[in-house]
Amino acid sequence: MQASGVELAGINCLFGQTPAIRDIDLMVPKGEFLALVGPSGAGKTTLLRVIAGLEPGYTGRLSIGTRDVTRVPARERNIGFVFQSYALFGHMSVKENVAFGLRVRPWRRRPARHVIAQRVRELLELVQVAHLANRRPGQLSGGQRQRVALARALAIEPELLLLDEPFGALDPLVRKDIRSWLRGLHDRLGLTSILVTHDQGEAIEVADRIALLRDGALEQVGTPEQLDRHPVNAFVHQFLGESVRFEATVRDGRAIPHLLEASAIPVALPDGPAVISIRPYEIGLRGGEGAGTVLFARRIGAFTRYEIDISGRVIEALAPAIDVPLSPGARCTLDLSRAHVFGVAA
Repeated sequence: MQASGVELAGINCLFGQTPAIRDIDLMVPKGEFLALVGPSGAGKTTLLRVIAGLEPGYTGRLSIGTRDVTRVPARERNIGFVFQSYALFGHMSVKENVAFGLRVRPWRRRPARHVIAQRVRELLELVQVAHLANRRPGQLSGGQRQRVALARALAIEPELLLLDEPFGALDPLVRKDIRSWLRGLHDRLGLTSILVTHDQGEAIEVADRIALLRDGALEQVGTPEQLDRHPVNAFVHQFLGESVRFEATVRDGRAIPHLLEASAIPVALPDGPAVISIRPYEIGLRGGEGAGTVLFARRIGAFTRYEIDISGRVIEALAPAIDVPLSPGARCTLDLSRAHVFGVAA
């Protein structure tokens, strides 16, 4: 399977008079796993469909490997596409579904029957559903159908694999197993993959890089760590995880929170008013005395989630469950000294 990189330059697409995607410049190197994330209506699926050749009327330049495919129809782009709805043919068996993309090729490019049969057997073994070859899609679980859909996409030996919310219809446990398996498959086969997902945690878990869109435009592209530690704006910081925002005053490179009895925080901001954003799991709690009162405490997995009232402002914090728990009504102080802070001048 020969993977290729993708380059988009100045891509625009309109829905009527409304821009769906705007001035997209994006390079996806060969072998990378990229996740497209953003709020509903951000343009994620539209961008994926432009790459696949399924969205007519876009402008700009699109290359896959060394080929300019800007005006190349979808069937000639050699792309595998996996949909959330699986899009399997219900009247065909599993093996017939996987073979379909090869059997409908023009006869000059169509492999011999025995070659197709061998390819189908190999793929069904690869995606661990060989024992289901003769079943119909309606006889499979959601996770099994998604594996079959992936095998069908891989049958044509695509240069690029596109996945549009492929795990959305799966229950949480199956979803986690399938995405971990998919990442391993991507690495084993040396694929170039682009995943659309609304789940930030999913993107962080499986992707090498994340491209965050808003209103059809790219906000930031980078590794999960880069977007978390060095967001270009407040939207990026808040989109990729829970955050607590509060006003502060910056003096000599340190932010002094308003209305919070908390330690000053080092920041790279000019002196003056600022808005600070931090992750709830980076808020330390010191029990005993202080301006904070615990309103709520509940263990959730490896953390205890707290709601703290400080001067009428309710702050959420996540503390490791191994810490000595604070009960509702307890007094406490916030410790922000170890927090990674994102701040903007007000």
